[in-house]
Amino acid sequence: MTFNPRLHLVNDIETAWNLKSWLSQRRPDDKNVLGLDTETSGISPYVPGARLRTIQIGDHETGWTIPWEQWGGVALECLNSWEGNIALHNASFDAKWLKVHADYDLPWERTYDTMLMAQLVAPREQDFQLKGLSARHVDPRANAEQKQLKQIFKMHNWDFDTIPIEVPTYWIYSALDPVLTAHLYSKFPAHKIFPESFDLEMAALRITTNMEHVGMR
Repeated sequence: MTFNPRLHLVNDIETAWNLKSWLSQRRPDDKNVLGLDTETSGISPYVPGARLRTIQIGDHETGWTIPWEQWGGVALECLNSWEGNIALHNASFDAKWLKVHADYDLPWERTYDTMLMAQLVAPREQDFQLKGLSARHVDPRANAEQKQLKQIFKMHNWDFDTIPIEVPTYWIYSALDPVLTAHLYSKFPAHKIFPESFDLEMAALRITTNMEHVGMR
């Protein structure tokens, strides 16, 4: 399988329209999933000054980085219009950021956590982080942008809070994440192999995520 995804930054009206047109395309049943990810200013959405920087969506072939402050309305319109399955890697993290800073609730009944799915299907994996897992099971180049991003951080004294979104390495790194997540959804179909265990784990994840949100952090 050739892995050569098309990655885009939404930074003008034309690109926003292209995004909406792409979202409405028909997809094969086995690939009809929307990968979802966020880039944030830090780890906790609750600390003063915390910011949601971008929302990223994608499928197996295409990824989009959507700057929240400039194009957040477009991101929410896409999420609210999508009626299929949604896949996130470590869904609890993104769910809390989206709830606090975008007032968006994940549709948990059709949400799939690919980290959890990989843990069920391949529990002997030593690393369940998105880039490491993807480098082993999707494409060995999956973590290349992460390495370049670390170099840029060091060179310019930037971090995830301060790097300009238009820096190509940053937005490409971001747009790739939902594409990788879509591939992991197909690679580790826990909902098909272990449906009862998967349903139980996702139900528990929904409950504990809400517990963290309302105060048990």
